Amino acid sequence: MRKALYLAIAAALVGATACQQTATTPNEATFDAHATAPAFGAKPVVLQFRGTGEGIHQEVPAPGGGTLDAHCFTIDLVDVNKDRVVGEATDCISIVGVANGGLQVVETATFDFGGGHTFTVQGLVSVQPTTHGSPDVTHITGSIPIAGQNDIIAGTGRYRRLEASVRLSGAADLSAFPAVVTFDCLFVVQPL
Repeated sequence: MRKALYLAIAAALVGATACQQTATTPNEATFDAHATAPAFGAKPVVLQFRGTGEGIHQEVPAPGGGTLDAHCFTIDLVDVNKDRVVGEATDCISIVGVANGGLQVVETATFDFGGGHTFTVQGLVSVQPTTHGSPDVTHITGSIPIAGQNDIIAGTGRYRRLEASVRLSGAADLSAFPAVVTFDCLFVVQPL
């Protein structure tokens, strides 16, 4: 039942796609899912959420059952090794607490490579204000996976059986949250 809910929400987040698709991202990149969707083996794959997205309010599945209110943003999905756009990312942010001057967030993120090839991860993320660095970044984000834990909550196409732990190390401009967020976030996806 929960898996069906996750798949329905993932489908709603990314919409129906075709094998060849034009991304509705800031640089209007075109991508072909058959050429860009990475194959996961034993080695980790590093993907990046890059760009600015406008917030849309919706519900996402909550860890342990039920749903959470979230603000979701669609931005470019980049293959870091090739430095090219390979799809779209939808990052849904649910603030669940405040601690030590930062935010406790449940992040539900969908990686959409087009052609029906998607996977959705969910994890607990710490979001802290920056103390120095780039003037374009207001917060640092991070999530360390529990060893051996599967962070994938849904997958379609070539990723329907993907199990992986996912580490996040990111930077974001949250000065206009929840209306607009600029992302520069790296995800290390380690197949289990």
